[in-house]
Amino acid sequence: MLPDGAAYAQRKLTLTMWSRRKGLSLRDNGPAIIAVNPGSMLGSKMVRKAHGVAGGDLLVGAEITCRAALDEEFAAAYGEYFDNDSGRFSSPREKEMVGTGGFEPPTPRTPSVCATRLRHVPTGLL
Repeated sequence: MLPDGAAYAQRKLTLTMWSRRKGLSLRDNGPAIIAVNPGSMLGSKMVRKAHGVAGGDLLVGAEITCRAALDEEFAAAYGEYFDNDSGRFSSPREKEMVGTGGFEPPTPRTPSVCATRLRHVPTGLL
């Protein structure tokens, strides 16, 4: 049995690989399937429990999910990987390969329509 962190990483990698393959296979006649890193160390129960820290604002992750579903920037990004920490499409393993390590919160950006709408979602739903 894998430790919790390793099991989480394995599941995340599996979903990223599946998203890439499925997204590329649908390029000509299907929806864009895109893997998204919503942000590192967001304030989820998992982060609080595993790392003992409050984490960042969960709306960061909700915002990028909404953008990926609605923004033209993502419309033709079949099989791509979007890293919300860097705010760009990249390789899912780029951070590990260049050895940056550590957590740096994403650069603040002007809130989009998604962020404005998400601010009105009852807290218990996020």
